[in-house]
Amino acid sequence: MPQEGLMLQLDTSEHLWIPSLGKKLQLILLIDDATNKLLDGQFVVSDSTLENMKLLDGFFRQKGLPFCIYLDKDSKFKTSRYEGIHYNLKGQPYPETQIKRVLSELGITVIYAGSPQAKGRIERDFQTLQDRLINELRLHNITTISEANHYLKEEFIPKWDKKFAPEPKDKTLAYRPISENINLNDILCIKEKRTVYADNTISYKNNKYQILADPFRASYAKAEVEVYEHLDGKISIAYKQRKLKYRKIMTLKRQKESSLEEILLKGDISILQKR
Repeated sequence: MPQEGLMLQLDTSEHLWIPSLGKKLQLILLIDDATNKLLDGQFVVSDSTLENMKLLDGFFRQKGLPFCIYLDKDSKFKTSRYEGIHYNLKGQPYPETQIKRVLSELGITVIYAGSPQAKGRIERDFQTLQDRLINELRLHNITTISEANHYLKEEFIPKWDKKFAPEPKDKTLAYRPISENINLNDILCIKEKRTVYADNTISYKNNKYQILADPFRASYAKAEVEVYEHLDGKISIAYKQRKLKYRKIMTLKRQKESSLEEILLKGDISILQKR
């Protein structure tokens, strides 16, 4: 591409990025096709839909919207399952993945790589990073994910781009500004549909939510609503894109051990050793 912002590539590499942790981490990376700049990156424990959304959310707010994004056919990005009989009978395909929906709502074109070789540029970057970045993290005695992310964004990426990013043919940035009528909080989130029960409640992730009466309807029983799980963990419930008031009904949950992600974020290796 001739301009920065016309096409970005998003991919993840699993590797022993911080050897002292003794656990492989995921590095989600966003690069520009025209300049080969490392635009943004994030070390995470799980290469999940939400973690990819968080990276995109921060980047879009800072730089704007690209024209298109180049992705592989991972299940986060493209639904590749064979369609079940209930979908075939209805003549409907499987719904889009959450990330594909997000990009469609933002007007960003998605291009899927036809093979692993088609992602050669970002794969070569990962190979170089597995040598250069790991050595720098070790040199700076970085042992936690939070420290690694700070160094990656504030120190490593600026140095990399200054040294390795060539000038594009056209120096004009191609990012589109985010229009005032776009609410990123309501787009970059997990959206799932629910049918309201007769008692005006819905269930979502082991919790029950009571939808409260409003001036529009006394009850939403049997109505189809949409649950928004935002990047900060908060929940919204919407009916035809109109937010509803609700209260959460607590449900019993088993007490869980600290998750691997919580342990690594705290850098408490002793807990891992006990395991």
